[in-house]
Amino acid sequence: MEIKSGLFQKYNADKEEEAHQKKLRERYNVSNEEVKVVEKPMAWKFVVKLIGQIFRLLANIILLLLALIGIVALLYPESREVLWSFLMTSIGQTQLDISQVSSLLP
Repeated sequence: MEIKSGLFQKYNADKEEEAHQKKLRERYNVSNEEVKVVEKPMAWKFVVKLIGQIFRLLANIILLLLALIGIVALLYPESREVLWSFLMTSIGQTQLDISQVSSLLP
């Protein structure tokens, strides 16, 4: 029974490899079926993908936190007032900072 399951696994692996080769041939526009396309891993591609995944994760966490703050603000009037005063203070401070920076520019 082991021999048959081993052959079956080999058959499945070959089918998966052929499907992967078909996708690679389409991606790189290789029409010859006898050509085996080999994609070599590149460190910079890995780093770029990793940084992209980290940014996506951070963006999702920030969106989740903002949604949570919004729900809390809707449920509790005291927190709504605190958030509103914080927002107004932040807007005022931002306007003050912009006017100071614009006065420094020629």
